[in-house]
Amino acid sequence: MIWFKLGWRNLWRNRRRTILELISIGGSVFIAIWWNNLAIGSYAKMVDDGVRMGSGHIGIYHNKYLELRKTEQVVEADSLVAELEREPGVIEVFPRLKVPGLIRSSRESRATVFMGIDFDSEKSINPVLKPKRIVGGTLPASDDPRGILIGESLARELGLNTGNKCVFMVQGSDGEIVSAL
Repeated sequence: MIWFKLGWRNLWRNRRRTILELISIGGSVFIAIWWNNLAIGSYAKMVDDGVRMGSGHIGIYHNKYLELRKTEQVVEADSLVAELEREPGVIEVFPRLKVPGLIRSSRESRATVFMGIDFDSEKSINPVLKPKRIVGGTLPASDDPRGILIGESLARELGLNTGNKCVFMVQGSDGEIVSAL
């Protein structure tokens, strides 16, 4: 107990020094907590955005797809989507189709991954489909089989503008090369 009394008396012997130290320590702790919370919030936002525009919290694949990555290894989505939507705690279910392929314009071609999504159902949750993110044009209508949405940097590399035509080629489920304008 005597050490505590001596220490306390010594602290307040020079009030100015003690107050400056308390301000320094308090400010340092505040800055450390602030940066830590900023990092945690940024990380949580990155995870949330990645989940929303990627495969979601859960991805369901054909049992050999991740090993072989063949286009014929698909899962029938209609009955599975209806079954998953009935599960308690499930908020949204989005069937998606990811296929590697090639996209060509009149100037250039690039290898890419095509993702087939339902724009109408995903536009409320996918951050990429928000109107503020669409630089030119609009989202393709659900009844438009030829409408696509491509990223700004890919469009720049291919020399494409809104309304231009491009050709994409992928491997079909039967193993043959399929292309569409």
